[in-house]
Amino acid sequence: EYYIYLDEPTGILFAFMKRGDSNLQTALREHPIMRKWWDYMKDIMETNDDGSPVTKPLVEVFSMHS
Repeated sequence: EYYIYLDEPTGILFAFMKRGDSNLQTALREHPIMRKWWDYMKDIMETNDDGSPVTKPLVEVFSMHS
């Protein structure tokens, strides 16, 4: 599955591909490489108290399902 979302305030588009493993997101949050990346990027992105990136709602503008 493939999606494109719009951040209306900025006009920026975000593409997203959905994979079958629903547990992957949980596993990635705890992976040392992901944590290292979040720590590396914290100076240039908004983060939550746990270091994870702040998320904002987006408007879906396209989707393709197989």
